[in-house]
Amino acid sequence: PLMADKMVSDMIINTEKQLSSVSFDYIPSHKILDMMYRLKTGDLVAFTSRKNGLDIHHVGWIILINDQPHILHASQSGKVVEVSNKNIYNFVKSSLQTDGIMVFRFKSR
Repeated sequence: PLMADKMVSDMIINTEKQLSSVSFDYIPSHKILDMMYRLKTGDLVAFTSRKNGLDIHHVGWIILINDQPHILHASQSGKVVEVSNKNIYNFVKSSLQTDGIMVFRFKSR
């Protein structure tokens, strides 16, 4: 129904306006090497975009392999869910569209 569509559309517009007024911190790509030892398995990582008007272009989960943080993600090139063969620093360094990361850690109850 048209009314329900309009209500959903208005909710989305209002939510986007609220989010646009909030700033989020990110870790620039050149600082990832210095802080990557603090990442833990289960952290959610959002890859920030160099593209104007696009904040985040990809997401994944941290998986520690030999104490190195790697990404469990849906690979755009491989079209499969995989664990990256590069640690997060090298993963970001090899991406032309990424200028940093945002990290989200969920609290356990």
